[in-house]
Amino acid sequence: MDMTIPPAVISPAGMTSRMVVMMTPDDKRAIEARARTQGVTPSELIRRAARDYTPLDPAQESALAVLADELEHVVAGIRHDLGSALDDFAAHRAEMAVLKASAPA
Repeated sequence: MDMTIPPAVISPAGMTSRMVVMMTPDDKRAIEARARTQGVTPSELIRRAARDYTPLDPAQESALAVLADELEHVVAGIRHDLGSALDDFAAHRAEMAVLKASAPA
């Protein structure tokens, strides 16, 4: 069953139905900013997004979930390695400060 919404061919005066969508103030500002950059109203931006939305098929969604899990694992490793590197750097800086302080003038 095709769930796509056809492009609007109705003038704004012909649009008589309203839909209220609750969102955070940050989301609203982001939508308004994106609409401005595209030269459309926020309503038109949302209509286009709804019309053009295509959900992922289950296989794609499953593959993305696997990739997301792998990415989380990789990021955790990077954070660990970065933390170790920062600890080593701090230790070397402390060692250099001691050496500088004890060096003859």
